[in-house]
Amino acid sequence: MPKADVWWVELGSVPLEPMLAWLNDEERDRWSRYLKDDDKQRFLLGASLSRAIVARELGIAAADVPLERHCSRCEGPHGPVTSPLPGAPKLSVTHAGELVGVAASVDGLVGLDVEPSSRAPLKNLNVVFGPDEIAGITRAGGGAEPFLRMWTRKEAVVKAVGVGFMVSLPNVVLTGPAAAPRLLGWPADEPGADRYPAEMRMADVQAPRDHVGAVAVVAGRSAGELHVVQHNGADLLTSAIPA
Repeated sequence: MPKADVWWVELGSVPLEPMLAWLNDEERDRWSRYLKDDDKQRFLLGASLSRAIVARELGIAAADVPLERHCSRCEGPHGPVTSPLPGAPKLSVTHAGELVGVAASVDGLVGLDVEPSSRAPLKNLNVVFGPDEIAGITRAGGGAEPFLRMWTRKEAVVKAVGVGFMVSLPNVVLTGPAAAPRLLGWPADEPGADRYPAEMRMADVQAPRDHVGAVAVVAGRSAGELHVVQHNGADLLTSAIPA
């Protein structure tokens, strides 16, 4: 059974100053260019929590964990967070409002998304969803809940693959919001159309502070149902900061 651990932390819940020393030069430059304090906090917490998770898995100090970001399309220094250390879990970072989350899995590439339940649905659903998905949202009553359930599932899938919203989202076909999450189809002109629907494992999560979330792991054709365990990221970060 594939597993994903998800760690949540809220802005203002841990001291930030000690974790600035964990950033590499590229990250520190990116952090300094954020204009809003909340954006600085989100980036720092995502990077620090990623390091703390890898450190916990490998039994080393968080400050000693290297992180990398490489875009699969342009090779730029952005995109999914990874650690090159042997045995490090795959990672996925998300944030919404005052909540930051990081998913980790040793069973395959992982994607995590979270949205506040108060977020309004898109006016033009066909920008993101295909006809069957829109019909499923309508059958589920429309409104925010079924929309967010489908939105977070779809974003978790494309984040697990590492392409984000650069693919044709209506051609990333999922089961409807009333059904268990499953990937039914992948864009035919994208790498992975022959494998991702069979290898993707997904789960919905009820995140803290009334947020909706979803996790996806590329776990293999023979993998069982995805098991997700949620944790307090503030506790992990606090324990990772040297006394």
